[in-house]
Amino acid sequence: MSNVLPSFEYVGLSKGWPTLPAWFRSMYFTVCCTVIGLISCYDMLLVFVHSETIFEMEKNPVCLALLKMEPTFFSYFVIGKSLGTLTVLGVLVQLFRTRFHSWHCVTSGITLFQLGLLAYLTYA
Repeated sequence: MSNVLPSFEYVGLSKGWPTLPAWFRSMYFTVCCTVIGLISCYDMLLVFVHSETIFEMEKNPVCLALLKMEPTFFSYFVIGKSLGTLTVLGVLVQLFRTRFHSWHCVTSGITLFQLGLLAYLTYA
């Protein structure tokens, strides 16, 4: 009965994406990290563009608290947002470098979330 279904090693699914070339995995990772960083910068830029109404528009309670700590220059918000983005990108780089078997799932999930955030920020 065990010979009926192919094993995961035969299909090529046991260690993430082993059948794809290394240059493609590196390019995919680089594009995803670039998208995450650019959307984070765009989100930060919108705070400055809509500085008059940001306190009514902001939905994240942590960001709202950081904005209220310094309502004129938003320096706490910028530092917090930058540190959060750099932490996420640092963890993703570490997952990629250690060849964690699900790095592509984590990276793709965060990228899809950021793309959803971009759609929300642009069209909502």
